[in-house]
Parts: sequence; structure tokens; C-alpha cells
Amino acid sequence: MSDSRHPVKRPNGKYYAIQLVETKYKHTIDHGETSEIIFDWSEIADDIFQPKNDLTIQVAQNSPESSTNEIKNLAKTITETKDIKHLDRIFGVNHQNIERIGYVDTKEITDSTTVKISVNWIGDSGFKELDTHIFSQDQEIQILSPTALNKIEKQFGTDIQKIYDLMPFIAVEERERAYKISESIDYVREPLLPKQEPGGKITLFYGTNRNALKKDGDKQMYGAELDDLQVGFCEVNIPKGHVQGELERPKRFIWEFPENEDKHVMVNKVQSLDHADFIKVFNEKINKAPEKNALLFVHGYRNSFEDAARRTAQLAWDLPFSGFSGFFTWPSAAKYADYLADEAKARSSYPELEKFLKQLMLNTELEHIHIIAHSMGTLVTTLSLNSLSRDSSITPHLEKIHQLILGASDIDQEEFRKTILPEFKNMGLRRTIYTSDHDGALGVSSWGRRGRLRLGQSGKDIFVDKDLDTVEASNIEALDSHGYIFESKLMLTDLFYLITKNLSPAQRRLRELKKEMLPYWLFLE
Repeated sequence: MSDSRHPVKRPNGKYYAIQLVETKYKHTIDHGETSEIIFDWSEIADDIFQPKNDLTIQVAQNSPESSTNEIKNLAKTITETKDIKHLDRIFGVNHQNIERIGYVDTKEITDSTTVKISVNWIGDSGFKELDTHIFSQDQEIQILSPTALNKIEKQFGTDIQKIYDLMPFIAVEERERAYKISESIDYVREPLLPKQEPGGKITLFYGTNRNALKKDGDKQMYGAELDDLQVGFCEVNIPKGHVQGELERPKRFIWEFPENEDKHVMVNKVQSLDHADFIKVFNEKINKAPEKNALLFVHGYRNSFEDAARRTAQLAWDLPFSGFSGFFTWPSAAKYADYLADEAKARSSYPELEKFLKQLMLNTELEHIHIIAHSMGTLVTTLSLNSLSRDSSITPHLEKIHQLILGASDIDQEEFRKTILPEFKNMGLRRTIYTSDHDGALGVSSWGRRGRLRLGQSGKDIFVDKDLDTVEASNIEALDSHGYIFESKLMLTDLFYLITKNLSPAQRRLRELKKEMLPYWLFLE
């Protein structure tokens, strides 16, 4: 029987409890006095080095059946397996029984989702079950607080002291050195020194009703006047060290500094083709993609052809989208002063976008298409889709349209409800609008129309309907209050799971709110 009358001298170090039972995320290879404990998080996380909020969202999206507490515990556990260090103390437990006690000899992160630790066991404890509940059976690994350790030591007294006495001693300076040793073992990448984005080139398809100008080297140039539909391909450079959600561009100081391929997202080539050649090349490229899926982006007000190409490249690269990405660019003048002219040209452009969509769905080997429209581009898109829905020749092919996404939509709410939604609601697998009450551009647009509400605005007048998902993104942090759908990692993660898995807002772990008994959704803070 243990004697707990004398205080226990606990060795320095950080103490963990690891449940030794096998689970779908952990298995143990026992070598007697040592064990290899392997945590594999690939089912629920793409990268254990993600920021905490991003990791929690991804765990939630990959475990839609789990409760909120289970999600938080899983995300916390992933972080703890990543952070465990050389010489940290380990209690190997089975439910509330302490089976073995030891310390971490080595830790290895074999890829971005797998952690392997080797534990040296001091001996089998032979302890009976704890009198109090300390170890969580829902956590693969947990940090033991001083309070929890005090309870263990009070119950087992001199028996646990004998094991403590055999543990390697760690002075404060030695502990710092131990952490450095552990960091040198983690050979994939360190949290403070992540691998740099390698960058690369991305090929996009495009359709446009801009007027063609003269070529500039390898680039076909386009203006801001209305014309017939033209098609082609362009190549965009993503610089090494690119940061997700950023569109790296030269700084401006009266004039814009020159572009640099090593630093900037930039358009390298633009090749216009006739429609027959476009279809041929499109099919060649989509047959090489992992999936015969396309992502089509439609830009908003104040965008040039090259603005649209750069933004599409950044969006497709950052999601990342594994199919073939492209854009439709209508003849925005790309000037602040031309807002009203841009709106008129947006309305006039919908027949050409409709032609482009018909061409993609009727003449290519495309299986699915997802459409993301932003700001005034949502007007072009919704008018085109409504016209398309009335064309009997395309009806059998409309099932190819999957996700329809309207971000920061600059459409009058009443116009949308009365003239667009009646047909739009029948298009696509899922229709999603993203809104924000911090969208300054839509605030100005509404003010200029004597307070007429825009579809992308939030607040008490947020637009909700049973036939679409309204997601309020007011909690999203972004430098551009109107361009939040491109800039936020949280937003890009949500788009990724919406597009690739057709997950509902609830499955994407968004918070449900109600307006007039209809649900809408909010990003968790």
C-alpha cells in the first residue's frame, strides 16, 4: 500500500496523459520498454500547422457528425500532438487506470498530418484505478495540470515517487535545449518556419465581350467597349512566397512600379482563339485535370481584363481548385467614375455570358461547373442564368451547374426577389449568397439609390429565402471590406468545402440564426 503522507518531489517537465487504446486516429507499436505512438490526422486535417481557427473549421467540416465539444477536443488534441517535445513526461493510461509512465525520447512529424513519438517507459505502474476522474477518454492526448498531478500523487504517494526518481532530470536550461533537440527532429517543417509557397503558373480559360485591341507581345489586349463573345486562354504567374488570400501587386506612388515575376501575381500570356479551336484545347486541358470540373469567376465593377485574370488565378490557386478554372469578363471601364456606365454595360453583357455558358455545357466534355460572381458581376450572372433556364435546348444540360455563389452582390434586393429569384431558385445544386454589414462599397451603392438595399448587405434587412443559403460574413476580417470573399482564409476554406463537397452551412459548422422563421448563417468568431 502506498504511503502518501510525505510530499512527492515531482521532476521538472510537461506532463501528458495518452490513452493507450487503439483509435482511428492513433495506433501504438509496442517494443517492451519502448513504444512508438503514431497519430494520423489525415482524415480530418490537411495540415496540422494551420492557425487554430482554420484547423477547428476544417476538423468540423470533415466531422459533420461530431458535436461542438468533440470538434473542439479534436482540434485541441491535434495541436497537442504537434507541440509535444523531447523529454516531456507521459502517463500511458487506459480509461482511469495508469498503466505505464515514461518520457518522450524522440518525436517525428513524417508529413503535414502524421506525428510519431517514441516513449521510453520507466516501468509498469501496477496502480489501481484513480479515485477521481482525471483522464478524458475522448482525448487521444491531454496536458495534465498541476491540480490533476496533485490528485494522482496524493493517491499513490511513494509508489509514484519511485518512478519519478528514475526519470531523467531536466534543469531549466536543459529543458530549453531539449526543446531545440525536439525541433531539430521534426523534419517536415516547424510551426515558426513553414515551407514557403513555391508559386508557379496557372492556365485559365476565358470568355469576354470586350472589344479586342492590338496584341502586346504574347498578350492579346482588350478594351472597355461592348463587342461579341470572344474566347481564349491566358497564363498567370503566382509568385514564390505567395500568401493565401493576398493578390501581390507592385506598389503605387503616383505611378505603378514595374511588375516582377518573383514578387507579383501577373498575366504572362493571353491567347485569343476561334470558337472551334477553343473547344478543342479546352477538352484537351480538362481531360488532363483530376476532375472534369470547371470554376468560372465573374468579376464586378472597376475591373480590367487583367484584373479579372489575376483575381481568378489567385482564387483558384488559394482554394485550391483541382479542375479547370476560368473567367468571364464584361467591359467594365475599371474606373471609379464610371459606376453607372459599368452597370449599364453589365446588364447589356448577360446575353454573351449566356452564350459562353451554353458553349461550355453543350460543346465540351465538362461534367460540372461552379460559378462564383462578385459585386456587380452577380447581376450579369443571374440575368444570364435566368435567360438560360428558359432555353429548352439547354435544359438537359442544366444539371451540370452545381454551386452558384454570389459574393457581396450589388443587386437591388426587391429586383432580385421579384424578377430574378423565381427562376434562379431552380438553378444549381445549391445557391449561396455571402453578405456583410461592413461592406463599404455596397453602403455607398445603397446611399446613391436613396437607401435601396443591396443583396449583399446584412443587418436587420439581410435577405433570406427558403431556396438559397444566406451566409453573413460580418465576422470575417479582410483588408478590403468589399473583397472579403477573396482575402479571408476562413472564407476560402468555406468556399472550398462548399464547392468540393456540397456541404450545407450546418455541415460547414456555421451558426444558424433566424429571420422571420427562415434560417441564415453566421461564421463563428
